[in-house]
Amino acid sequence: TNCVIMKINDKNRDFTRRELMKMLLAVFIVVAISLVYYFFMRKEARSNAERRANEALGATETMILSRLGKIETIITTMQFMVGYSLDDPDEMDSISIKTIKSSDVILGAGVAFKENFYPDKGRWFMTYASYNKNGDTIKVEHINDEDYTKEQWYLNSIGGTRGNWIDPYYDDVDGITKMVSYSLSVYDEKQSPVGVIIADVSTRTIDSILSCLHVYPDSYYTIVTASGKQIVNTPDEHKGKCHTFTRAIESKNMILSLTIPDREMYWQLYRSSMVFALLGLLELLAIIFIAHRSVRNLKELNEVSAREQRMESELSVAREMQQSLMPDALPPELSANVDVSGLLVPARYVGGDL
Repeated sequence: TNCVIMKINDKNRDFTRRELMKMLLAVFIVVAISLVYYFFMRKEARSNAERRANEALGATETMILSRLGKIETIITTMQFMVGYSLDDPDEMDSISIKTIKSSDVILGAGVAFKENFYPDKGRWFMTYASYNKNGDTIKVEHINDEDYTKEQWYLNSIGGTRGNWIDPYYDDVDGITKMVSYSLSVYDEKQSPVGVIIADVSTRTIDSILSCLHVYPDSYYTIVTASGKQIVNTPDEHKGKCHTFTRAIESKNMILSLTIPDREMYWQLYRSSMVFALLGLLELLAIIFIAHRSVRNLKELNEVSAREQRMESELSVAREMQQSLMPDALPPELSANVDVSGLLVPARYVGGDL
């Protein structure tokens, strides 16, 4: 009987082990499917965001080029006006004033000539018109005691065929207004470079474009120069992990960037992942419940089987005892004269009396 019970317990443990392995396999499959789904959907979300970002960057670049192109057109017009008026240095004041009046984003404009171009005006001569601190009147300055020919805007443009956008800086008047400068070389009738035109432009002209563009609710644009100086700054409230997509603005020495927070790029993935995880959890709970019921039912079945086999074993012993009551043969002294035949047929394993 003990051997029978031990065999049943071994079978019970084997079954429990198999059921546990099945449950672990099911959990592994659920987790594997979830991970594959998550990474596939994450890649898809990244691809969609990248496509939207590239489309947005292209459209934004077009708008910026259009706005900056208007300023460049104004400065190009100023270049022709200066070229036609080289014989009259006093005309430069009027040209500079007309330039800043032609656009509300041009805060200052001037023309700087090469060394000793106008000997009567001094070794250096530059005229520059700008708004005063209150922005209601225009003042004109003449710079003839400072060597501006070593400045970046002058060196980058003198003798060049194209204009140049210079790294941003803050206005000397209030130290708050952020500016970028556009400079363009001036030529005489012999096509020899004689000076440089410069226009100082408020970055508001770019801010006004970017501030109203949102690919995602909390996405934002920034613009930096090729040297890494920011024209449009990163918002102060920016927090968390983000993805940044960049695009060089053609021939403008600027790089446009679009930054998208991860929580917005992957919000659909997070939502669907939560639903999928919930379904997976319910499935896992169902598997655990079924496995638990199976193990419990098997245990009960094994207990019943053990009881039945124990009873059957005891009845078998009783049967043997009852059958052993019948003699196998007569004693030798009787066998010669007596014939005896006996038969015992119990109704079940044993007779009722036993």
